[in-house]
Amino acid sequence: MSNSKNHFNINNDKSAFPSSEESNFQSMIVSHDRNKNDTCHTEHESKIDTRTEDIILQKILSIIKSTRGHQIAVSTVMTCVWNSSEQIQDYLGDKLTTRENRRIRELYLRIIRHPNIEVVKHKPQLIVRWFDGGLASETLDLEFNSP
Repeated sequence: MSNSKNHFNINNDKSAFPSSEESNFQSMIVSHDRNKNDTCHTEHESKIDTRTEDIILQKILSIIKSTRGHQIAVSTVMTCVWNSSEQIQDYLGDKLTTRENRRIRELYLRIIRHPNIEVVKHKPQLIVRWFDGGLASETLDLEFNSP
């Protein structure tokens, strides 16, 4: 068992797993072989994705803002935006749930983190409202506390 440090044996069968000296693994990373002026396809796709997501987010926020402080389900807004453009449909795909779609999940997070969005309810569906600064909370307090 003096070679136990170098490799792992099953029933002391030295052919089961080669030691580090015997292994002939080759790297599977493929170089792109590109000029310094060229951009990698993943960098280009990433920039397009970010721009497309920003455009979609702006459309979503404008719909939420147009409700003038009233509550709205984000899934409803997402469906409206999805129906508005074939390009958006291609970008987002057919599944508009956070569970099944990473892009939808990222948009939901950006909506929740937006400074002018107030989350009214998280579950069973995300309900939000638009507010400018602290105005939404103040008007709600006035409505409930007025004599």
